[in-house]
Amino acid sequence: MAPDNGPRENILVVDDDAGTVRLITEKLRGKFPNIITCHNGKDALRIVETTPVAVVITDIRMPGIDGLELLRLIKYFNKNIEVIVITAHGDIDNAVEAMKLGAYDYITKPFKLAELQTQASRAMEKYRLVGENLRLKTHLTRRFEDKNLIGYAGNMKEVFETIEMVKDTDSNVIVYGETGTGKEMVARAIHYRSKRKERPFVKVNCAAIPRELLESELFGHEKGAFTGAIAKRIGRFELADRGTIFLDEIGDMPIELQAKLLAVLQDRYFERVGGTQTIQVDVRVIAATHNDLAQCIKDGSFREDLYYRLNVVALVLPPLRKRKDDIPILVEHFLGKLAPRVGKQIEGLSPDAMQALLAYDWPGNVRELENVVERAAIMSKNGIITQNDLPPHLRNIRSASTEIPVGVGRSLSEIERLAIMQTLASVDGSKKKAAEILDISEKSVYNKIKRYGITLVK
Repeated sequence: MAPDNGPRENILVVDDDAGTVRLITEKLRGKFPNIITCHNGKDALRIVETTPVAVVITDIRMPGIDGLELLRLIKYFNKNIEVIVITAHGDIDNAVEAMKLGAYDYITKPFKLAELQTQASRAMEKYRLVGENLRLKTHLTRRFEDKNLIGYAGNMKEVFETIEMVKDTDSNVIVYGETGTGKEMVARAIHYRSKRKERPFVKVNCAAIPRELLESELFGHEKGAFTGAIAKRIGRFELADRGTIFLDEIGDMPIELQAKLLAVLQDRYFERVGGTQTIQVDVRVIAATHNDLAQCIKDGSFREDLYYRLNVVALVLPPLRKRKDDIPILVEHFLGKLAPRVGKQIEGLSPDAMQALLAYDWPGNVRELENVVERAAIMSKNGIITQNDLPPHLRNIRSASTEIPVGVGRSLSEIERLAIMQTLASVDGSKKKAAEILDISEKSVYNKIKRYGITLVK
């Protein structure tokens, strides 16, 4: 048995005929230097279970564990390993069975070594592509965990609790909130924590697409359906099959299109524009709006039956002016995230800068705050953001308004101490959980507890 040299993209060749193993290995070695060989299914299983293997090339007819059983067991152990099976000439039944069990492909004897090399290259490419997709999905899942929805104010806790309750259901959700409050972030958090997270998350901004094109964007169209339809187009609902579609600014959807959307939500099928073929879909709908839909119903711009179909679960995101206690930890989160982009580390804000942020009403909400923090970080000269680093409309805001949220101190250290205390209280004193919520290291939490003399009550 050839030893494993350690790389993560090994090819395993399995055949009870030593001559065949030698020929395959010599052919593949030029392109794939990391080849492991063995002569029976039992040894092959032990290798797969203990060594990183990307592709397995195995003969079907072997004593003991044959190729089909080996394929079945490999896929049970790790479905991402690609398997190419070698069958006897005319043994089509085994080839068909192998494909049903998840084989990448089969090759019949006598085979050309060049053909086998090509198939191995394609199988390796698929293995790498699947691995990259899994890494991307893992990254997205982590990115949209609750710890990236920052806030400890009571109204944000309700949002977090609702996300946790609805994430594994298929119920439709409407997220209400002003522009910049994070409606899309909430929608993504629900999707990437749900059982649909391996499937697409498709966003449609109903306010940004011209009304005459929105139907085609949502449901697709057939070639020649209208002037300019030079080819068939797949719509967003079709792309989102078995996943989630996020209908942003649903309140701006034309009233004439709302009837078709209602039918899709009820029946789970539709026809493309200009088509007759019925398209069946399994899609979870999350909608968002800054409008008061109840008022839109009264005005006649939104269908009441569609409202009730969508409004199964309602999430209301508070504007930043109503959760100012969250500003210090939002700022700290943004500074940590922005450091690579601005090319420098910012230690924090001066008391007058934080005072200005707390006194401002933030019509653009969290999105505006992040933009202000990024600009200030770029303008900062000594690692501390001062009020002079803020945009002009925030530089003299203290003289115009000195109203500070109840319970928030008037210095940066007092504000930070309060944030640490309230976060620890919300997680029963767990420093690890507090670190996750505040998006800082556990060591930083320990240091801040010591610096501010915070006593944890058990």
